[in-house]
Amino acid sequence: LAPGIFFRLIFQLSDALGMAAGTVYAVAWRQGAHAAAVLVGALIGQHWGLPGVAGGVLAAQVVTYALVTQLCLRLTSLSFKAWCAAHVRGLVLGLLAGAGLWLLVMSLRSFGAPPAVTLGTALLVCAVVAIAVIRLRLIGPDGLWLLDSLAGRLPRRFAALPRLLGLRDPAAAGV
Repeated sequence: LAPGIFFRLIFQLSDALGMAAGTVYAVAWRQGAHAAAVLVGALIGQHWGLPGVAGGVLAAQVVTYALVTQLCLRLTSLSFKAWCAAHVRGLVLGLLAGAGLWLLVMSLRSFGAPPAVTLGTALLVCAVVAIAVIRLRLIGPDGLWLLDSLAGRLPRRFAALPRLLGLRDPAAAGV
C-alpha cells in the first residue's frame, strides 16, 4: 500500500480543486468510482490473501488517479505534455531513492540486522539523501518554493533548519 500514498495525496488535492472550481458532481462521481474500484479490487485480490487485497486497492487508486488527473487537467487547462514534464523529476528521484533503500534494507536483512537497526539505518540514509537533494537543488524550483514557504512557519527551535538546507532566510525574504 505504500506506493498508494502518492495517489491518495492527489485525491485530496483534486477534491479541493474540484470543489473550488464548483465541479461538485464531477468530484462526486469520481469518489463513487473510487469506492467501487476499491471494493472490486479487494474482492478480486482476496483470492491471493492480504497482499492480493493490497494490490487490488492499489490498482483502484491508480484508476482513480487517472480519473482525477483528467479532471484537474481540464480545470486548469494544463496540457498532458506539461503534466508529464512536471512529474519527471519526482519520478526519477523517487525511483532512485526507492531502489537505493530497497538495496540497503535487503543487505541489512541478509546480514541478520534487527528490524530496529534496519529501520534506523534506513531513516538516517533517507535524511542524509533528502538534505543532499535539497542542498544540490535537485528538487526543482517548485520544490524549493514550497520549502521556502514552509520555512517561515517553523517553530523557533527549528529556525536554523532553513539555513542548514541552503534555503532563503524566511525573515529576510519576508515570508
